[in-house]
Amino acid sequence: MDLYMSESVQLEKDILRSALACTTDISSLKELMHLATDRSSSFVRSQDADTVFTAVSTNPVGQEIIFNYLLEHWDEIYNALSSRHAAVGRIIAASSVGIRSQHQIEQLKDLKKNGKHAKEFGAFDEAIENAEAKVDWLKKNFRKLTEYFAKSV
Repeated sequence: MDLYMSESVQLEKDILRSALACTTDISSLKELMHLATDRSSSFVRSQDADTVFTAVSTNPVGQEIIFNYLLEHWDEIYNALSSRHAAVGRIIAASSVGIRSQHQIEQLKDLKKNGKHAKEFGAFDEAIENAEAKVDWLKKNFRKLTEYFAKSV
């Protein structure tokens, strides 16, 4: 993080910020997401906050925690970025990439229904639709794929 903070060229900072999201340390990933939405911190510019979540979502470890982070910190995310509607939509999309169960879909629906101003974001509908399609596909094909790969090994 020191290298990131000392860098003065924004393009280099963008690259370093994405690299920070490659860690497998869960605490570091959570801290990175927190810094992205902490308006009292100058670590991440508000216009770059969504890129942090996108970078975390491309990390397999990040996919495991980003959805829960969205659920637990929705109010903070909304309060920090309410004027950046499209960025919040991208955060919702990035945070829902790893959804793999009906329970998670229900949690996302509940957040959309009960979360502060969550109904304003069409990204929830798209994320729910994508997650439902993924879960349906897994229900139909997981057993077949498991059997196929078991035979191949």
